[in-house]
Amino acid sequence: MSTKAASVGIVTTPGNMPGIYIEKVLKIIEGQGHSTAELRQSSKILSSLPDSSSVTDIELTYAEYKSFIETVLDTFDIPGLGLLMGTQFRVTDFGILGYAILSSRSLRAAIPIIDRYQQLWGGSPNLFSSYKLGEKLSSQTEHSNHPPGKLQQFELEEAAAQFVSIRQLLEEPEKFKLQKVTFSFPKPVYFKMFEEIFMCPVHFGQPHSELFFPTEMLDYPFSAANDLAQEMCQQQCEKFLRQLEGEGGLTEQIRTAIIRSPGEAPTLTELADSLHMSLRTLRRRLKAEGTTYKEVLTEIRMQLAKQYLLETPLSLKEIGYLLGYTEVANFQRAFKNWYKITPRELRLKGEQPD
Repeated sequence: MSTKAASVGIVTTPGNMPGIYIEKVLKIIEGQGHSTAELRQSSKILSSLPDSSSVTDIELTYAEYKSFIETVLDTFDIPGLGLLMGTQFRVTDFGILGYAILSSRSLRAAIPIIDRYQQLWGGSPNLFSSYKLGEKLSSQTEHSNHPPGKLQQFELEEAAAQFVSIRQLLEEPEKFKLQKVTFSFPKPVYFKMFEEIFMCPVHFGQPHSELFFPTEMLDYPFSAANDLAQEMCQQQCEKFLRQLEGEGGLTEQIRTAIIRSPGEAPTLTELADSLHMSLRTLRRRLKAEGTTYKEVLTEIRMQLAKQYLLETPLSLKEIGYLLGYTEVANFQRAFKNWYKITPRELRLKGEQPD
């Protein structure tokens, strides 16, 4: 359920989305010549706002945001909505985190800040970025756990288009040049929009959605670099992060880590290292929250399994692999233990299990 936001672009509950995302979508719809009057009336999120409130004053759950976007995608014919969404964002839209990035010396200096504080601006729990830094060529890959379809394509487009906003931060914006961009979805009819935005070769139907750029671009200086401002902004981000982690607890952090590791979940030791705590402390804190790592891992796997079975044509073997099961029989056994029904039976019924 939507709640009052603490700050524009910053969320107070893990997994929530800032209302500014909704505002951007509405502006795009209206900018394309469509009326949003009916949408504003039918949307539970928008219709519940007091007359004096702006959508940027709230934050909403990802489920609410996902439902809203799916409605928009089904209602309005707007080619490249994700691309338009990504190009709408400015780094300052992410509040104090945006200013921490803006005042960094370079992209290389900003990446650790983005990685550490990305929870603050919310975002899809099924989409995350990773970097491959090479000697001459580097890349940012967008990983999606969404089943193939309009929502996955929307989020991949948006994430890739947001990366282009780095150009605005450079002392010499004209030096920002991508070498190529690839997308995992088929070539859309509006493919020329991609060429206009990325200004480089764009390939579709590829194994990954990835943006390639010269490694030297990591060290191009940002025009607003300011060490003192960056330190002050980062200190504030740290306070917000502590509040956020206190709200969601350790279990929520582990859920996020599992979802962001398709095919091979992190081990308990790897989680402990990433959370800067001992294995013993991690187990003790999970016990205090009434759960274990195995229980959290199984719950996430089964939620994703249900989604894949009902929304994709993937085989049981492929689904099992995505969830980290080396043998399809192990996946089938775990699924039946959890839902009291086999994966095949669920797919044939086409219904949500209890």
